[in-house]
Amino acid sequence: MKNEQIVLSIETAVRGGSISLLKGEREIDFWLGTNKVSKAEDILEQISVLLAKNKVEKHQIDLITVSHGPGSMTGIRIGIALAKGLKKSLDCLMKSVSVLDALHLKAKFESSENTIISAVPVNSSHIGWQIYKSVGLVKNSTEPPNCSTKEIFISELKAQRKFVLVIQQHLYEQLIDLLKNGKQSTIQTLPEINLARWIGLLGKKEREESVK
Repeated sequence: MKNEQIVLSIETAVRGGSISLLKGEREIDFWLGTNKVSKAEDILEQISVLLAKNKVEKHQIDLITVSHGPGSMTGIRIGIALAKGLKKSLDCLMKSVSVLDALHLKAKFESSENTIISAVPVNSSHIGWQIYKSVGLVKNSTEPPNCSTKEIFISELKAQRKFVLVIQQHLYEQLIDLLKNGKQSTIQTLPEINLARWIGLLGKKEREESVK
C-alpha cells in the first residue's frame, strides 16, 4: 500500500545528524548522532543497526529521503552521497528536501499560527532560517531562506509580531535566554532534535504529490 511504504530518512546537515525509519507516516525507530558533525561511517553503521533491530530488510525500503540543507556543507555532501549510493544499490526512490521546509511541516502539525519561522544552526556563528506566512486556507507563501549571525536573527524575530518558531533543539538551548526576552506573549517555540523524522515525512509527501 502506498501509505505503508518504508521510508529511510537521513539528516546530516545539522550537528551529528539523525536517521529515521518510517512506515507510512508512523516512525518505527530513530537514531540521533552525538558528535558535533556527521560522519559517513557512523550513519552507515546506524542505518544497519536500525534495520536489523526492526527486522526491516534493505530491499523493503521504498524511498530514501535526505536533507539538502541548510547546515554544514560537509554534512550535506555526506548525506547526499550516502543517499545516492543507497538509492543505486537498493534500486529505490530518493527525494531531497530542505530541513527548514521539514521544520515548517512540524509546525503545521502542531500549531495553527499563520506566521512560522524555522531555524537551524549552520556553523558556530551563523543560523539558517526562513519565514512562512499564510492567511486562513490560502497556501503558504515563503520568503527566501536566510543565513545570518545569531544577533541579526534575534533582531529579525523582534521585528515580527506573533509567530511560531520551530527550531533545532541545540540551537534553541543556545538562544533560550534571548528568545524569552520580551517575547513570551507573542512567540510559541517548538524545539526539535529528531530532524530526520520530518525530513522523511516531507520527502514522502512531496514525492506523492509529484506523481499525482
